[in-house]
Amino acid sequence: MMFPLSTMLAVQAEPKYLPSLSDGTLLTTTFDKSARDVSILLFIGGMLLAVFIRNILVAIHYVRTVSARDKRLFHLLLFAQVWGPIAVLAMLLPLAVDSVNCTAYVSPSAAPSRRAIWPLPIIN
Repeated sequence: MMFPLSTMLAVQAEPKYLPSLSDGTLLTTTFDKSARDVSILLFIGGMLLAVFIRNILVAIHYVRTVSARDKRLFHLLLFAQVWGPIAVLAMLLPLAVDSVNCTAYVSPSAAPSRRAIWPLPIIN
């Protein structure tokens, strides 16, 4: 038995609410927004990575060439700038690797306790 309504309706080739690429691939608005957000994050991360690498090179130059009695400040500058690319790579790593798990787990029995969330001893 055939439904009478199915013969009366014309089937559209593609939904009008989905944009399509030149090859005919349909994009959902969620995927489009997600791809745009990822590309912005990748661009900003690349800019930060370039700035931190430049700052590391300048800090190495300061440590090697500045004639100061106490170079602890310049060594501290170099140490602080080395952490920048590490933080940026930690931000960009989930974009490149699918197996990275970025979720935190708190067991249900430890959830009400503040000690399970904050590892330092609580002083009352």
